[in-house]
Amino acid sequence: MNDIKRTEQIRRLERQIVRYQIKSNPREVAKRLRQSREEMVRNYAEYAQIAQRISQAVCGVTDAIGVSGYMRFWYQNFARQVEKSWRTRRDYLTDDLKVLRYKWQVRGLDPFILELVENAVLNELEKIEKGE
Repeated sequence: MNDIKRTEQIRRLERQIVRYQIKSNPREVAKRLRQSREEMVRNYAEYAQIAQRISQAVCGVTDAIGVSGYMRFWYQNFARQVEKSWRTRRDYLTDDLKVLRYKWQVRGLDPFILELVENAVLNELEKIEKGE
């Protein structure tokens, strides 16, 4: 019985190795990239438009308050994380946003400005979702 199990394991490993060799063949990789390139470019273009609108929303908030350009960089990072939570974890968004605000407060960002940025980003994302 042990010999049969061992033989089955060896065959399974051999099949895995063959599949990996096929999958990692440079021609196969190039073929898959050619097939998915158009979709990848389209997805990136869509995200770039969203990221640009979020960046403008953050600049509007931080410029109105007088945040320096250096510090704005950190609020932009916070805004990108808010967008990612909105996109990927909407069921837990409230909890995620609390964690993000805490994380960035600990890093030294102003909680009042974080809340303003968060609201601006969420408003912009709602507009995008409605097609505005």
